[in-house]
Amino acid sequence: MDMQNKIKKYASIIKASYDRQIIEYNNRTINEMELKLPIKTIDNVKVTVKFRFHTSLCNLLISLYDIYENDAIDDHYIHDKSFNIGTDDYWAEKASKYIFLTLPKLKLSVNGQLKPEEEVKDELEQYELLTGLENVTLDYEECCVCNNVTGCKTHCDHSICYRCMTHIKNVKINEDGDEHIEKPCPLCRKDIQILNL
Repeated sequence: MDMQNKIKKYASIIKASYDRQIIEYNNRTINEMELKLPIKTIDNVKVTVKFRFHTSLCNLLISLYDIYENDAIDDHYIHDKSFNIGTDDYWAEKASKYIFLTLPKLKLSVNGQLKPEEEVKDELEQYELLTGLENVTLDYEECCVCNNVTGCKTHCDHSICYRCMTHIKNVKINEDGDEHIEKPCPLCRKDIQILNL
């Protein structure tokens, strides 16, 4: 199937999902209207991708995979795009085209957002130009795992990019019969609990 037919076919899937869910929503058999996409990674970063439908708006939301539960971190989106259902008859086609033509080209930026490649290159170039200025401290540091530039830190104040964060293996800890999961910091082995952004 060529790309144009894939885009049309997926647009019909998005539209059908919206039409079905809007009926269920109006009848109040569901509280939230969503379509989760079967995309696991973008630029080698583990993500959850979904459409969240409203009566007049369709939001494409990309979240980081939760580092513990393998689910979306809903309060931290690393990319979003809106399509206006109310005034645009071709919203589903535009959303489908965005999935097939734009998402594969997104790259992880220094500040942990998925952005077009040219914006990411500009950020890195800016960092390289400012590095080495006397008496100046930059927001960005090198990831302690891959040495790529990142603005993300763990609660223990170590720099680690999202890509590496999502690939650190969970460890089961058993303390006095209480079993829980931790994700150890690559430098100090403390449990990574939150990201300072």
